[in-house]
Amino acid sequence: MDQDKNRRTKFVGVSLFVPILTLSIALLALVQGQAAGRSGLALTMMAAQTNSITSNSLLFSPAVTYNAGGAFSMSAAVADLNGDGKPDVIVGNFPGPLGILLGRGDGTFQPVVRGGVSGAFSVAVADLNLDGKLDLVNTRYGDIVGTVQVQLGNGDGTFQPAVTYNSGGAFSTGIAIADVNRDGKPDLIVANSMGAVFGGLVGVLLAFQPVVIYDSLGGDAWSVAVADVNADGKPDLVIANLCSKTTCATGGVLTVLLGQGNGTFQASNTYNSGGSQATAMILADVNGDHILDIVVANSMSGNVAVLLGYGNGTFQKAVTYASGGILMNGPQSIAVADVNGDGKVDLVAINCADTGRSYCGLWPGVVGVLLGNGDGTFRPVVTYDSGGKSGAGVAAADVNGDGKLDLIVTNYCADVSCGSGSMGVLLNHP
Repeated sequence: MDQDKNRRTKFVGVSLFVPILTLSIALLALVQGQAAGRSGLALTMMAAQTNSITSNSLLFSPAVTYNAGGAFSMSAAVADLNGDGKPDVIVGNFPGPLGILLGRGDGTFQPVVRGGVSGAFSVAVADLNLDGKLDLVNTRYGDIVGTVQVQLGNGDGTFQPAVTYNSGGAFSTGIAIADVNRDGKPDLIVANSMGAVFGGLVGVLLAFQPVVIYDSLGGDAWSVAVADVNADGKPDLVIANLCSKTTCATGGVLTVLLGQGNGTFQASNTYNSGGSQATAMILADVNGDHILDIVVANSMSGNVAVLLGYGNGTFQKAVTYASGGILMNGPQSIAVADVNGDGKVDLVAINCADTGRSYCGLWPGVVGVLLGNGDGTFRPVVTYDSGGKSGAGVAAADVNGDGKLDLIVTNYCADVSCGSGSMGVLLNHP
């Protein structure tokens, strides 16, 4: 990290212990039922604005789908698991088994291999034991005592039996991996929603030591990201909570916990997420000022929101954009990447269903792409079919080696029978 003469931070990212692949880890909500039980939920009904475009102006080809290895495919991560230089995909199936699809390097994938864990909600990839081989980490949402599972990699795309750790709460959701105490070892940071109880917790496991718990200052912590947001050289935490501690009527809550550099954190500020049910969140510089901003998906409001950063750990008020999905269960996951190669950051959101539906159900999932203007604002959403029912997770990566970012999506169900989830590949047009 350094600073220019105008005191604007030039961000040097926290090491995430992953190879150089465009990686987006999906941190997402359960389809339909999870949010419905909240009392006092206020919704503003408004139609999403979608570009009217011809087929030859589309960025991405129609989705090619694969069996994801289990029902209810919730999340996806992209990395080279077997060291052959080709991107592979890991799918979290809840409550089914983990799905691993090894890439052929041409945008196609081998048949899914089912992993050794079940109930994977969010998935992440990193070299946790520093042996040069990528390992898998997943949270388990269904456990009353929250857990995170670690499978050490063998370097050939296979993994050792899972070891389970207490995540410090109940109903574990999102996960981040970073060296938060600067000892050169990766640590785990886990969001715990606490289920139906208002009040989320964040668990920090320093190199897999017993968990240390922090209040997320909101209700149902759902997503967590790690980066230095105040330019002091120490990793900080930003947490997305579905609601406040007392109600969902006022929208999602974003919480900033400033790092002390030794693996401990202090509460700083909270922000309204710009909508209801903040299901996914990413830190990225979306306006090119070398300062990290917050991008968040608000599922129940059918929007994505951008909070521009000041570089001192504080952020501006949320500015919202329609995500192309249904209002009652819209964007479940987001990715931030330059998908059209113009040097400007774009947003990608996967929605449970399109705007023509009155509920999520088993309608086709919708991928919304919002091209960036380079100044922190975005164009109206352009939508694509996700290739399955009830869109859930999204990641951006070049899976066919043409230098252009493609989209990997997961769908809660492959078809209306919902016997299996699916993974879809939307290749970027040449």
